[in-house]
Amino acid sequence: GGGSFMDNSHGLQHVQAYKLTSSNCDCLDKVYENCYKVIYYSNCIIEKIPETSDAEINRIKAEAKFLRALATFRLIRFFGTPPFVDHIPSSDEYYPSNGDTKTMIDWCISNMKEAAEVVPALSGIGTQKQYGGRISKHGALAYAGKVGLWYGTRYNDPSYVAAAVEPLKTVVNSGLYGLVDDMSILFRKQADFCKEYVFE
Repeated sequence: GGGSFMDNSHGLQHVQAYKLTSSNCDCLDKVYENCYKVIYYSNCIIEKIPETSDAEINRIKAEAKFLRALATFRLIRFFGTPPFVDHIPSSDEYYPSNGDTKTMIDWCISNMKEAAEVVPALSGIGTQKQYGGRISKHGALAYAGKVGLWYGTRYNDPSYVAAAVEPLKTVVNSGLYGLVDDMSILFRKQADFCKEYVFE
């Protein structure tokens, strides 16, 4: 929006102004609900599709593994200690207690790195559009590094910051991404699938 309540979209201006209450938090309700939808559908793909040697099926399962880790990370950033759902819940698990942040962060990093072992890399710099709007090897590693860097700085744990160096360095050294010359295009249509974006 434009910074005024005239264009208040799903309460986002309330979030920006730190005026969020139980009566105007529809936008965060949707974040919470949609993240758990992503986790549920990802768990269905991972658990219901049998193990196989088929490369395409294994890629899809790896993408689901990445997406549920990304959704879990977003929940942690918004809510701190959300319920930890790493499988399809049984009927007696519908109301889980809050999860442990460190345990969930470790799980997110591990799942993102595991996904990076399976999904392919881009074929060259600037080929994200041809690759499609899917997670790539280096995109998954970039997020694994981001998760570790966020946790390490947020909770003052230098070991996580140090561990984030390896996956992030792998992304930089791949030569498959780079900075755009004109920063004004970022987050606008003309930047879609540009070399600076690791995942769209």
